[in-house]
Amino acid sequence: MVAGAPVRCDAYEQRTFISVAKDPDARGLTLTGDPPAIETVNLGEVNGLKFMYYELLKKDGESATLTKDGKHYTVKGTVRGSDSQGADGMIKPFRVDVTCP
Repeated sequence: MVAGAPVRCDAYEQRTFISVAKDPDARGLTLTGDPPAIETVNLGEVNGLKFMYYELLKKDGESATLTKDGKHYTVKGTVRGSDSQGADGMIKPFRVDVTCP
């Protein structure tokens, strides 16, 4: 996500929030349940397009898979970028590897 950025993991009511923050970009994952499943993935903005994955609102061509090994999470898939007016842009592959402290 953001190399060298601090990682914070918080659990609340069957959800795990993993944030990777390095100002001004905060990015992260929201997982739900046990075993965890992907709810959202926020990959930030690139060239005016925001890359945000919502499991319940995924569009054609979007996907995400999650694996967990102890405190290490890997999420990979494809996500569609959208501009500030909500217009869809290109689909990009992504991979997130993060370890909770």
